[in-house]
Amino acid sequence: MLLTVLGLFGCGGSTDKRAAEKIEEALQAKYGEEFVVEGLGGGYSTMSNNRLKAVVYPKNAPNTRVNVQITKDLKQVYDDYVNIKVAQAAKGPIEHIVKALWPDGKVSITNDAGLNDADDKDTSMSYEEFVKLHPENWQLVYVFLNSADYMDAQGRMNQEAEIQKFDRLARQLSASKYLRSSIGVYYLTPEAYSLFEEAERSKTSVLNYYDDLKEKDGKVSLVTGITYDLADNGGPSKDKAAFDEQFELWKNVREAIK
Repeated sequence: MLLTVLGLFGCGGSTDKRAAEKIEEALQAKYGEEFVVEGLGGGYSTMSNNRLKAVVYPKNAPNTRVNVQITKDLKQVYDDYVNIKVAQAAKGPIEHIVKALWPDGKVSITNDAGLNDADDKDTSMSYEEFVKLHPENWQLVYVFLNSADYMDAQGRMNQEAEIQKFDRLARQLSASKYLRSSIGVYYLTPEAYSLFEEAERSKTSVLNYYDDLKEKDGKVSLVTGITYDLADNGGPSKDKAAFDEQFELWKNVREAIK
């Protein structure tokens, strides 16, 4: 299987095989788990021409994709597994907050702190601890909803009610120490909403899955998308007028799929 993967993704024969083996050995030593190299190659990192990219997954969690880079001398391995584990731990508590506002809410969470070195390996740390270690991080909290529950036959939405929920979500995330968070609330077509679990299992992000779906069959998945950050005061970074403007930008899409 490894040779097949290297044949598809690699470009250096035995060198690629050694790189894949080194990645798996280094990650197992770092985390005490077995990992499998799924893809190796795809060009060198833009941050350094001395690193080769790879995608791996934990053997006991094949749907979890971990980004890895290994130096060309095969001595140093960098990965984002801690970022992923911290996001996975935050999903339950954040989903609880979301469902109190939107009972049909489905949540996807990622951290964008980048890759970590060998010393950064505590996968059990809280998000608050993680942000202290990685102050550059932004937690991306994406909420996916069934648009049929939030708009009428003419494609109209109760914007006032939704804006109040955006405010409450921001303040509850702040109160729970999920600081430095960006929030996206996405209203999907019923068909796209029914595919959420499949989107989660895909090799890409949930949003990219829906974008790819549109590219493939031309069907609209996203009906309305609202984005904002947590402000320093604990509320949303946008006011009502800014939210109303975002709703207005999606008006034609809502009316077209009503």
